[in-house]
Amino acid sequence: MTDYEKLTDLNYLSAAFKKSKKDCAWKDSVQKVEFSKLFYLSEIQEKLKANTYHPYPTNQFILSERGKTRLIKALDIRDRIVLHVLCDEILNKKMDKYLIYDNGASQVGKGMSFTRRRLSTHLSKYYQKYKTWENGYILQIDFSKFFDNIQHDKIKEIINRIIDDDRVKQLIFEYIDMFNIDVSYMTDEEYQEAKNGLINCLEMQSDKRGEKFLHKSVGIGSQISQSIGILFPTEIDNYVKIVRHQKFYGRSVDDSYIISNNKPELQDILENIRRIASDLGLHINDKKTHIIPLKHGFTFLKIRYKLLQNGKIIKGINKSSLKRERRRIKTLMANASIPLKYVYNCYYSWRQAKLKECNCYKTIKSMDDYYGRMYEKYRKSFLED
Repeated sequence: MTDYEKLTDLNYLSAAFKKSKKDCAWKDSVQKVEFSKLFYLSEIQEKLKANTYHPYPTNQFILSERGKTRLIKALDIRDRIVLHVLCDEILNKKMDKYLIYDNGASQVGKGMSFTRRRLSTHLSKYYQKYKTWENGYILQIDFSKFFDNIQHDKIKEIINRIIDDDRVKQLIFEYIDMFNIDVSYMTDEEYQEAKNGLINCLEMQSDKRGEKFLHKSVGIGSQISQSIGILFPTEIDNYVKIVRHQKFYGRSVDDSYIISNNKPELQDILENIRRIASDLGLHINDKKTHIIPLKHGFTFLKIRYKLLQNGKIIKGINKSSLKRERRRIKTLMANASIPLKYVYNCYYSWRQAKLKECNCYKTIKSMDDYYGRMYEKYRKSFLED
């Protein structure tokens, strides 16, 4: 079965719909398709076979979560069905052989927990190799507005190399072009500056005249964006792993690290990564990119790591995570309309996840005490009344 035959097969489309409705079956748009499932799937199949299927308009909204404000571009349920087949069965499988093992970004069997485990493994292997943390360093790299600054022509060049079927490529390119930004309000100088410089989609004005488009960004909220985020910095991964022979390297989307006992080498690697990133149109975030001695400890993916002199790895909860959880407990406890069972379940799920990931018994004990104080302050008197 060819790639495009998979895309037009009703069995694949039906399985894709099951994945698409997971965690959102309550939405009216999903229920509408569920009610006439065969009709919608047959319509998608016919359009794909006739090469007349085109992405539907996105629903844009702003989401503030964990101190970050993001522009989300949510796709129509029919597009999510097509993308599950396109990404899961075709694109992700084709690009898998080009990815390094320590690329833990949004892949089956991987993710944030995988990257955290690999970092712990790399710290342990580093200590086994050098028997000390005294001269060890970690280079942490972060990109500014990673998804906003992915250039469409660059990612299309990469996809051209790994996808053979022209019809599949054309459909992928349509989904990429769907994220073009209408910048008809810009002058030619402003357009050139935005084309080559750092942009933030939240700061871009809304314009629908269709006179001038900026071919950058892939909107957060779609599966194709996640696949592109995994694939796009592969040149950097290969440079670090293959050219510079750095075994203790890992990446999760736009966050990456390299562990070494050679600080000048790390500085040289960083300069070359800047050059490669510049060629790709990406921008290194200087505030979050730094070289830190291992003995001082560091934070990566919201976990505080410290390698001790005896080789033991201590993993603690990031201070911002603790503040956010305390704030959530207080807010939920203060709202008497929220059942106490819901408040407890929210806290308990966070608590167990942190106990599983971190060496944080004393911290969790203090959080349990805080939960008890908030209960005494807001809920006990209310329940007695």
